[in-house]
Amino acid sequence: MEIEETYKNMDQAKRDELTTLVKARAQREHLLVGPGDLEAAVVTMHKRSQLRETKSTTR
Repeated sequence: MEIEETYKNMDQAKRDELTTLVKARAQREHLLVGPGDLEAAVVTMHKRSQLRETKSTTR
C-alpha cells in the first residue's frame, strides 16, 4: 500500500525517468518485471536518491 501511494504521489517527470531506468536495466540484464515490481523498484530508487540528496546537502 505504501509503495502504491508513494508511486502515485511522485512527480510525473521523476516517475517517468526512473521507470525508464528500471525497464532498461531489466532488459539489459534479461530480468522479468512482474506486476507491482516496476512500481516497487521505482519507489526504491526514488527513496535512495532522496537519501543521497539529503546526505550531500548536510555535508
